[in-house]
Amino acid sequence: MIGLGNSSLAGFLINDKLRLIRAIYERDEPTRQANREHFKTLDPNIKVGDQVVVPAPQNQRHGFTIVKVTDVDVPVDFDLREDVRWIVQRVEFQPYSVVIQQEAEAMAKIREVETEARKAQLRKAMFGSSADDMKALSFAQAKPQA
Repeated sequence: MIGLGNSSLAGFLINDKLRLIRAIYERDEPTRQANREHFKTLDPNIKVGDQVVVPAPQNQRHGFTIVKVTDVDVPVDFDLREDVRWIVQRVEFQPYSVVIQQEAEAMAKIREVETEARKAQLRKAMFGSSADDMKALSFAQAKPQA
């Protein structure tokens, strides 16, 4: 009698577009290679190096976590014993990178404005009505020497 021992692989018998992907939860180390686990997807664009959302082991981390893809289009071993779970989606970092860069630019501008405001506050507190006299000093006009 022929039977499928792992029901999570049944989809591979039905849909030839289904892809088997191998991925890691942790980074490979020079002295230790991280365990590879198998996942399945219908997304034709997932490639090696992508990070993808998958169901977390034993419903940790709100039920989902991220893994890094190490192999794509892995030949299906129908004797595989591990439960092959679905990939939820590929993580798109580009929008994240854009907003991080925008925030960095905004923070740089804020620091610049804060510095100028602090300078103005200190000048007013220290020099008061003599601020114009200070600007007239030769040192206020000094330039770097070449």
